[in-house]
Amino acid sequence: MPSGPASRRNPISTAATDAHSDASASSGPTQPRRTGDRFTATDGMQHPNCTPSGRASGRPCAAHRHTVPMHATSSGSAAPAPPSRPRPGAEIEVEILALDPAGGVLGRAGAERVWLARGRPGARVVARVLRRRRSHLEAAPLRELDAGPDAAAPRCAHVRECGGCSFQDLAYERQLAHLLAATRESLAPLAALGVDPHALLAGIDGARETFGYRNKMDFTFSNRRWVCAGEELGADASFALGLHLAGRHQKVLDIARCEIQFERGNAILAATRELARAAGIAPWDSRAHTGVLRHLVLREARATGQVLAVLVTAPGHAEAIAALGRALVERCPSLTTLVHAESARLANVAVGESERVLHGPGWIDEQLAGLSFRVSARSFFQVNTAQAERLVERVRELAGGVAGAVVYDVCCGAGTLGLAVARDARELWGFELEPAAVEDARANAARNGCAHARFVAGDVRATLAAAALAGVGAPRPGIALVDPPRAGLHPAAVAALVELAPRRIVYVSCNARSAARDLAVLLGGGYALAGAAAVDLFPHTPHVESVYALERSAAS
Repeated sequence: MPSGPASRRNPISTAATDAHSDASASSGPTQPRRTGDRFTATDGMQHPNCTPSGRASGRPCAAHRHTVPMHATSSGSAAPAPPSRPRPGAEIEVEILALDPAGGVLGRAGAERVWLARGRPGARVVARVLRRRRSHLEAAPLRELDAGPDAAAPRCAHVRECGGCSFQDLAYERQLAHLLAATRESLAPLAALGVDPHALLAGIDGARETFGYRNKMDFTFSNRRWVCAGEELGADASFALGLHLAGRHQKVLDIARCEIQFERGNAILAATRELARAAGIAPWDSRAHTGVLRHLVLREARATGQVLAVLVTAPGHAEAIAALGRALVERCPSLTTLVHAESARLANVAVGESERVLHGPGWIDEQLAGLSFRVSARSFFQVNTAQAERLVERVRELAGGVAGAVVYDVCCGAGTLGLAVARDARELWGFELEPAAVEDARANAARNGCAHARFVAGDVRATLAAAALAGVGAPRPGIALVDPPRAGLHPAAVAALVELAPRRIVYVSCNARSAARDLAVLLGGGYALAGAAAVDLFPHTPHVESVYALERSAAS
């Protein structure tokens, strides 16, 4: 994770107040809630601004009309303010208040606003100042003084070091509260267009299973293993298979198991490490760009129990990898199919330019929303199958009636969302950059008898242009489903959507900040927001999937 953005509009903003307001417990009795129940912003709330963060921020409480100085602590007791304008290297006491929508967490040290790359909202820590920005300090946590009321016992021993799930040590209901506040904060720029993020997004659909939920994991090989505290001096650090250390992409944490991936994946992870070391196959050196083994990608189809493994290596080692593959299949009978991918890229990406199947068909069969899908090494498929079902339900609700409509599925991947939502549409047109994903989408349409579906490969900036659509015979859409990558849509693609003028657009996003940018353009192009929802597909992480429905105004 980066040390922090160079500039921030206001690192301590309404997210801090919202998270505490949404998570605060009522003084009266409350009903028990299961982790799968829907979390709403008003649960257990009396006075939204009469909260720890409301007092810390100096905002007046709407009910009591008073202001408390900024150096009051969450307990209400006065705390000595830190030295005036702490300099880099100084140690300060920080109360962590909220997630930062841009990454990291937000807190206060007396009157100072503070950004930290990692931390748990509700905790009080000692941190070292790294640098001073115009509006805030950036600091690194050193030690914890108070765990806070929302602390939870993490399952993973590496929760403070690993760059994967950051919030196993935060109670899940509080994770949802902070995610909701951060998402609303990301949508705050839409207020200038008359949108109230609080009214728009009422809550987040939480997950029933918060461990073992991931059906896909990407692990990294490295010759630079992170040596953990407590290990003996001189411990071998020349081989690692695991996950990147938080904020240190040159170092890899050699983990025995991952608590959020499917259980059989942990056995395959351990076997791969043991067999690769026994065979003497060198891990990749990301600085010198030497070595062989680069990544291990594991995928599981929850409905069928099939498992896919992908070994991503440097080119030119086919014989050694084939031997490793045979040993791995023999050791792990649960492995349905094994693929060897070769990558000559310098970038540390778990995808190869070429692939060959070492065992099985090269894909696994998964089910979603009553349909069957082929998932290959490169296919995009939501990593949380159970919550993906809920996401499909939400998209279907927000899309309204699709029967008889022409539906576009923009950034369609393997066609999962469009086929699941628009099975009774008159025509379904999917648009996707990755040719391999389009091949999967066509196969998925055929296996589900969706003769009304067509898929087009290419950059959506070009494929959504009027001339390109006419060239493939695609009629204008009545409904457009949009599910872009984290960066959102290219401005030219957003402009093309406005020009196509579907009556309804359903925009799915895993990054509310880029969604807010694209939604602003659509709102300026004659659309109005008609609803929104959020689904937590990634428990214990700062990410959440949000869905927005836009209706074309009658005047437009």
